[in-house]
Amino acid sequence: MSIRGSLLVFMLSLAVSAQNILQNPSFENGLKGWGFSQTEALTTKGVTYNIENGKLTVNIPSKASLHSTELLLLQKLRIKYGTPCRLLYTLDCTEPGVMRHIYQMSRPPYSSIGLVENRPVKAGRNRITAIFTAGGNDGEDAHMTFNLSNLHGTVTLHDISLVEAQDVPVSKLASKWSVYLNSDVPASYATLPKAKDIKQVALQNNTINLAALVGGRVPEKSQAILYNVFKSDITGVMHIGFSADWWMEIFMNGEQIYENLARGNPSNAFTPDDIVLDIPVEKGRNVLAVRVLAGSAGWRFVCGQPRPPIRYVTNNEWKPFNLYGQSEIIAGSALDLSYQVESPAGKFGRAVIGKTGDLVFEQRPDEPLHLMGFNGYPYNLLTLESDDEFKKQAHDFAQAARRAGFRLFRTHGSFDRTLCHGSHKDMEINPAQLDRWDFLLNELKQAGIYLHVTLLSFGLYDDATPHNTLFEERDKHKLQMYLGNISSTAPKPFSIM
Repeated sequence: MSIRGSLLVFMLSLAVSAQNILQNPSFENGLKGWGFSQTEALTTKGVTYNIENGKLTVNIPSKASLHSTELLLLQKLRIKYGTPCRLLYTLDCTEPGVMRHIYQMSRPPYSSIGLVENRPVKAGRNRITAIFTAGGNDGEDAHMTFNLSNLHGTVTLHDISLVEAQDVPVSKLASKWSVYLNSDVPASYATLPKAKDIKQVALQNNTINLAALVGGRVPEKSQAILYNVFKSDITGVMHIGFSADWWMEIFMNGEQIYENLARGNPSNAFTPDDIVLDIPVEKGRNVLAVRVLAGSAGWRFVCGQPRPPIRYVTNNEWKPFNLYGQSEIIAGSALDLSYQVESPAGKFGRAVIGKTGDLVFEQRPDEPLHLMGFNGYPYNLLTLESDDEFKKQAHDFAQAARRAGFRLFRTHGSFDRTLCHGSHKDMEINPAQLDRWDFLLNELKQAGIYLHVTLLSFGLYDDATPHNTLFEERDKHKLQMYLGNISSTAPKPFSIM
């Protein structure tokens, strides 16, 4: 298992000599080059903005309820695949909130391609830096998006820069690590503590066996702190991999950039491919510090150059094909996976928990069951006027899902939204809709596709209440499942903030 992602670190100052990739970053030409949400809905909610002295200020009323992507500032750009980048900006807020930035595709499904961060911000000034490696495909447009939808009060965005960061090779690290065994947690990881029992240890096959340094087996969660002090001629980014047996924290120049203290190492491979990071490197002296806690069966530290990621590119053998928007896979084509889907569903009995704790079929107790699933269906399938047309499309839908290799259908966002359509009051099931659900699920069953029922999602079995209200109130419905329907006059044992 590999963890690949961007790092979010704080820096009070940063010397940027590279050219800013963003156009009009100081808003000297207003919003030229930028896309900015300016909708009637936002105006109705009281959201306003102005630009002055190189700063974009947005006023978001504290009571305004915004969708998760309703207030965006974005710019279309094109960064070469594999380019290390550094994003830096200042956000002044009058209220705490969450700022989201993402480097993403400019076309559906608008996936992130190197950077996606939700950053909690405090009231006051927030200086935010993110380091990432650009993904996507060369020659395709992307967007750098700033999502202000989870902020309130007066929000001012300024001093934005996105620059190409120079690569600092892993070989720049010092050949030996300073290792402190069974040491206390230092007040700061930016400097080496003064201690007599320090050991200078070099990596062997990317590994330092910490247990061997103390003679063998050690108590679980024994602590070691390793330091690597090195110099760099440039400000840049180091693409580096780590692993540990079993828990670890990583600090760069005193700032924490990674930790897995809750879950431990992501695999038992113990290679530099376990945890792959892009870490910020400053010109001059740098201190990389790692705190490692022993596991139940070992105590080791791993660091080195990770393998390059697998990348699929267009060549004489492989051609690009955008599946988005394609409604079906053609039967009998190279993409047809229906041969992997045994039908009908239930052919081998019920799905049960096997002796080893795996999901199995009753008649196949020794074969762990894995079902590739999906949720969603054609938008108007359950609201078609013609029953004959509905039945045709339901059959085609089930067969298309089968050809895609799916074996599980999740009703999330649809079952409780449509079952009461056309009824006269809340919680009253429309028999016609129930009949359509019966037909649809039978078509899926015959195609070998099982059912994952989501009882409560967005609809809550209501035919008239707006989606936003239902979404906000869904937690109340879930709580009532556990607590019962508490009357408004009954004593309240606790409150939920």
